[in-house]
Amino acid sequence: MTKMADYLEDIAIDHLLRNQSHTPTATVYLRLYTDATTDAGGGTEATGGSYAPQAITFAAAASGASTNSNLITFTSMPAGTFTHCSITDDASGSPNFLFHGPLDASKTTTAGQDLDVGIGDIAVGFTAGSAFTDYARNIVIDRFLRNQSFTPPATVYLATYTDATTRTGGGTESTGGSYARQACALDAASSGATANTDTEDFTNMPSSTITDAAILDASTVGNMMCWGTLNSPVVVPAADTFRIAAGDLTFTVD
Repeated sequence: MTKMADYLEDIAIDHLLRNQSHTPTATVYLRLYTDATTDAGGGTEATGGSYAPQAITFAAAASGASTNSNLITFTSMPAGTFTHCSITDDASGSPNFLFHGPLDASKTTTAGQDLDVGIGDIAVGFTAGSAFTDYARNIVIDRFLRNQSFTPPATVYLATYTDATTRTGGGTESTGGSYARQACALDAASSGATANTDTEDFTNMPSSTITDAAILDASTVGNMMCWGTLNSPVVVPAADTFRIAAGDLTFTVD
């Protein structure tokens, strides 16, 4: 299973949540390594023989994950044992990592041997703690690995909940009083994280205990993009204001 690299984490946050333009590459490439890759790149890439990065295609994302949809052949490989892989945005020598991680099982070749990667052998996904919902995860995979069109929302909205939200959505959103979702501005992504840049005042709230918050793409209904649990529940008396100060909410994508 491969996970998002730092480069893509920041682009995905800025594109999906901050309406920053980005044009994905039309083709992405699979690379092989003899040691561990990292979120920042790295790893010792295969070299020698006829080794070259190979184009890789992916099935439509589902539940925040996908696998390769094409058979990939690295012809006339050098002798070596390959333990890790990356998905990059270019076949050149200085690409950007999109996803990376260990192979399910290492692959050993002798000099001149071909190495096949079967359909479904490369899986991409997210770590369990990632704040992106499955809806947003699917967009990331389809947008950046499959070059599918997506129009980011011009404005995203913060909502509060009285019980747990999850990566598939859910949760009981606040209701009553003058409660309404609040337009939310977010910091430029850094190291796969973003925080709110403005103070959010939910005025004339109903009597409730707020446990969770989420970012959605519409002021009503819409799609949940990010979710998370507050550090501690907040008891809000009837008609009171629930305030979230700038920087108090941080969403991290892994």
